[in-house]
Amino acid sequence: MAMMTVKPLPGRQTARLTVLLALLTAASTVFVSAPASADTVSGAHRSDNVIRYVALGDSYAFGVGADHETESYPALLDAVAGVALTANRTTPGASTSNPAAGTIDVDEQIASALNQLRLADLVTLTVGGNDIKAIETLGACFTTPPECAAALSAIGQRLDSAAFVESLTATISSITTAAPNATVVVTGYPRLLDRSVSETVIPIPKNVVRTINELTDELNRVIKHAVHRADGRAIYVDVTKEFRDHALGTTQSWLTLGGPASFHPNGSGYRFGYFAAITQAVDLQALRQQCGQHHSYQDQDAA
Repeated sequence: MAMMTVKPLPGRQTARLTVLLALLTAASTVFVSAPASADTVSGAHRSDNVIRYVALGDSYAFGVGADHETESYPALLDAVAGVALTANRTTPGASTSNPAAGTIDVDEQIASALNQLRLADLVTLTVGGNDIKAIETLGACFTTPPECAAALSAIGQRLDSAAFVESLTATISSITTAAPNATVVVTGYPRLLDRSVSETVIPIPKNVVRTINELTDELNRVIKHAVHRADGRAIYVDVTKEFRDHALGTTQSWLTLGGPASFHPNGSGYRFGYFAAITQAVDLQALRQQCGQHHSYQDQDAA
């Protein structure tokens, strides 16, 4: 997929909106929905000291840009001793509302995993980018600049709207309600670009790169705000620190450029970015020790 040259538009608002497209394409690339991993509740997984884990979210949670089965961050968490991925409902294109054609929203993911969520000890979620509808805007930006500016303006209005944070908040609240004993982890998105990268490598002006990074921080702040509004048991996990020095065009980039997986992490990004950030924020060993305190009661109720 060819990289579109981004030129700064006049005025702070237009510049902010222009680079928003590059940022959110990372989370809103539409793929044909692939089935999530099969539920994996085995006898071993039902052990009292095993963390029962449910994964929800969009293409970043699904692992687009790497091997879904082995390199996505849900797969990496499942590979940790004492963690059992009992349901993986992640879907490329997923959103908190108004999903793209052929995809489902996170509320549908929740509804399809209610039994697993009720027994879960850990739930992860990455979502938010697709709510901005960046794909439709990308098409408009291949036409005339006025049409592109109008589409980008609409995206900016959605990002700033109360409806966006309300939708995020409602989704997170639905998860904490469905998973009353779980630690719910909601992640943000990485910065895509670094101003140190030459424009001959990534043909985007430095001032636009700076604005992209600012907008990444803004999107993450909205997600973090929704987490704090939703429930005290949900925690926000930032990944920008892990991806520092690994942006597109760097010698050790953890992001994919070219093809349908563009602007998504590669295997290193999921392992050393998302997985590392989540395991730093959540003490899996301590969580595992707590599991035996309530699993037997949950299983009695389920019976």
